[in-house]
Amino acid sequence: MFYIGKTIDTFCPALNQLMEYEELPKISSPDCISLRAFGFCADGGAKEWFRPLIDTESAVRKLGEAAGLPLSAVCLDKGFRMLEMPEAFVLGPVKNGIAAPAVSDRYYRGNGRYLFVQKREKEYQVFDPWGFPGLWMAQEELLALADYQSGCYITYLREESGHRNRMSRELPCETILRRGVEYHKAIRDLEERSITGAAERYAGSQSERIALRYGILNMIQMLDKVFLLAGKCGRQDMMTEYTEKKQRLYRMAESGNIGELPGILTCIWRSLEKDGR
Repeated sequence: MFYIGKTIDTFCPALNQLMEYEELPKISSPDCISLRAFGFCADGGAKEWFRPLIDTESAVRKLGEAAGLPLSAVCLDKGFRMLEMPEAFVLGPVKNGIAAPAVSDRYYRGNGRYLFVQKREKEYQVFDPWGFPGLWMAQEELLALADYQSGCYITYLREESGHRNRMSRELPCETILRRGVEYHKAIRDLEERSITGAAERYAGSQSERIALRYGILNMIQMLDKVFLLAGKCGRQDMMTEYTEKKQRLYRMAESGNIGELPGILTCIWRSLEKDGR
């Protein structure tokens, strides 16, 4: 079984739209540089399983530091009003997008829905990577999309010394992979407890099984980015093992038998850590 279609987590495509608007080259592997692809959380209900463990604010900060860009993330709350909204920004995670609802919207959220927004005077043109772009909204309508419970952020490029920084640096793939592996080592125990707890709580209801499928697909799409990065670093030797483990994850997503999931995920990460990178 292979998944073909749109990415479930839209942070990366929404960020790409922001970079294009700012006339900057796209950042290679933003989900890896920001560390969003190097650790997962499965606390709470099945609708939110296997989301990135790192929060949006920390991920944006790590991304900006690594790429040499003045990226900022401002947290929203229900009483939020920014006197001067940025001209262009990424909004998310949001509780729902503006595209036509898909089956996944009913059963899975995963804190991975992000939108790209452009400000035009008092209105906002909203672009959803999942569907047709360009819906015009008032600020109240836009903020109504925010997922305040999960922590929603406006991510934008701030101006420095009266002008935007138009230069970004490209990190070597070896550096990105090393940073990611070091980060995962630091949060490994936390991730393992979270995934193990989810496997023990899983009851196998119909809604949970559907949510599980999308959650595992979401996690696999992130892991694929990590191992694509590893391949660019010349570590193709691990791809055969990863492909076999990935197919086992797919079968778990279909069957709902996830008792071995924590162990398989541990094996996947250890294959990246073997040579200490």
